[in-house]
Amino acid sequence: MIRVFLLFLVSFFIGSNKNMPINSPKTIISTNNDTTLLDELRANYEKSSELLTPEKVYAQLDKTLYQLGETVWFSVFVRNANTLEATKMSELVHVELYHPNGTKMKDLTLAVNNGMARGDILISPDWSGGVYTFKAFTVYQGNFDKKKEYIFTKKITVQKVVLPNLRMKLDFEKEAYGAGDKVKADLTLETLDDSPLRFQTLDFVVKIAHRSIF
Repeated sequence: MIRVFLLFLVSFFIGSNKNMPINSPKTIISTNNDTTLLDELRANYEKSSELLTPEKVYAQLDKTLYQLGETVWFSVFVRNANTLEATKMSELVHVELYHPNGTKMKDLTLAVNNGMARGDILISPDWSGGVYTFKAFTVYQGNFDKKKEYIFTKKITVQKVVLPNLRMKLDFEKEAYGAGDKVKADLTLETLDDSPLRFQTLDFVVKIAHRSIF
């Protein structure tokens, strides 16, 4: 493509000076000028190709299952989508964390160094449990129609541990029962400080094969 463009320039120059003698010094093309022109054309071509290439973002998290109060540690890699080399376009990458109901809980902007950035997000103890969405992207990716293919998205699970208010223990007299057998069991209920539960009204359901019988 570069050679064709150079040949066109030379042809245009000669065609526009038909009356000029062939041996005129003005028609001599300098080799140094040719090299400079080729270098400039090559540099412009490479820059244009880079501008037309999308970026691909990938993130690596320390795990996918978290408890409230824990920290999500992650590394983000921003690459040329065609060569997978470190990007030369974006200097910043954006990281977002969304609640299961779609609410944005965190929004970070990190500096990209040699195609990579690191960060962390604290999962507040006040948040609810559920499946959260982690996203990482660059502003430059918004210039392309298929930007969703290059934006990184990952689901992480946040567990909320709920401690029981009671300690319950159910002991059966026998390990197995047959049809028509009477079933007898002892139920022990205690508070968290190991005190017996007294003078309380309890509701219970008895099931056999997932069918309520009492």
